[in-house]
Amino acid sequence: MFIFGETHVHTGWSFDAYLFGNKLTGPEEAYKYALGQPIKHPMGYTVQLKHPLDWVAVTDHSEYAGTVELANEPGSAVSKLPIAEKLKIRSEADIQRIFSWLGDTIAKNQPVKELVAPKRLTYVFGA
Repeated sequence: MFIFGETHVHTGWSFDAYLFGNKLTGPEEAYKYALGQPIKHPMGYTVQLKHPLDWVAVTDHSEYAGTVELANEPGSAVSKLPIAEKLKIRSEADIQRIFSWLGDTIAKNQPVKELVAPKRLTYVFGA
């Protein structure tokens, strides 16, 4: 017997996936897709598996989860923070700048304190 699944799925909650165009899907959509339900692809068209997966692992980055998305969502609590200006995408150059900046903070183990403080995380997760 064979089983099929996916071990590495990033949704728009991961800063890199969001920056590179995955602005429509979150963990819920990834789960629906794995079940064989139709979802909107980040490019705007509908995608659906012919055969559902037996298992899936959504492996979004824990660092800065959802913060880039919310910084770019007008009216969100994160978009109102001063640090959000550094995360706003206004041009293609911003994508590379933000990716390099956040990726570098992760690689150097020097997180942006304004984005990981417990008080700030309530803006992202509503806890």
